[in-house]
Amino acid sequence: MITKNIKSIYLMMALCLASFALAMKTEDEAALEELPLELLKMTYDKLHPDSKRTFLGLSKRLSCLRNLSKRTTLRDEKGIPCLLRMERLEDLRIYCKLSPEGVNALRPVLKNLRILSFSNNSIMDESLAALAPYLTQLQRLHLQECHTLTNEGLRCLAELTSLEWLELSGSSISDIGVGYVAKLPQLQQLDLSGSSISKNGIKCLQGARKLWQLNLSDCLGLKNMGMNLNGLSQLRKLDLSGCDRMDDEVIMDWLGGGGLFLLESLNLSDTEVTKLSPLAGLLQLRDLDLSGTSVTDEDLRQLEGLTSLQRLNVERCFHVTQAGIGRLLQRYPSLRIEF
Repeated sequence: MITKNIKSIYLMMALCLASFALAMKTEDEAALEELPLELLKMTYDKLHPDSKRTFLGLSKRLSCLRNLSKRTTLRDEKGIPCLLRMERLEDLRIYCKLSPEGVNALRPVLKNLRILSFSNNSIMDESLAALAPYLTQLQRLHLQECHTLTNEGLRCLAELTSLEWLELSGSSISDIGVGYVAKLPQLQQLDLSGSSISKNGIKCLQGARKLWQLNLSDCLGLKNMGMNLNGLSQLRKLDLSGCDRMDDEVIMDWLGGGGLFLLESLNLSDTEVTKLSPLAGLLQLRDLDLSGTSVTDEDLRQLEGLTSLQRLNVERCFHVTQAGIGRLLQRYPSLRIEF
């Protein structure tokens, strides 16, 4: 019986290697990441208990399986035993709810992770807190649409001293959670789109000195705050699209202080913005999205001093005419305008 199982092991490993070779040949990223691991997991699940140890031992000896991929997906906790043999794993995406036992079992593979995603997953505060101490090399953490994660769950992020990229889009995080996030010493890219952040959260972010990309799209609680973003002096990309309370007064407060000297990309689509004079000091601006706003030809004249501008989107701007577009193109022939 055991001999038969061992033969099955070798057969399934051969299939895994063939799948890996096919994925490499076809450049099928999904197959490269998931198929070999899924086959190994299926084999492991069906083996006689006496053969499972042999299976894991053989998989460890095959360096081509051990180093099969630096990136994989976990869809079921049953795949954890096989995943533990991927000694160079750097990118892990988890699409299953983790039990306390699953959290404990995962710890050995966390030390080398650079990217971890719980996207659309029901991860709980306590699970994230249990994993955090072992994520010493983590640079990117994706927690979008994790609705069961609360502000308190983000307190443990203070241990992620190497974290550069954090995605919290569509989460239930508020200003309190942003306060924990803002203390991350290496934070460079932050996505808070669709969250309930308000002016207090923005004030907290002023301390994130290395932040260069900030996504606040569809944050409906943002309105006139009587403050600017000058504290984010390294900011190069800012997305405020869909913030329906974002009007001329808010833009004057936020961008009129002249402190965002490095800003290269600004998205104001589907906001109430019309007056563009606050943008006059953004001399490094290359990409500007005004789609779905009420700007006019006359408003576009205020962009004529932005000599670095390369792309302008005025789709669904029904007060902009061909004449206004032509005037801009006459001044800046290389400007790409989406109209």
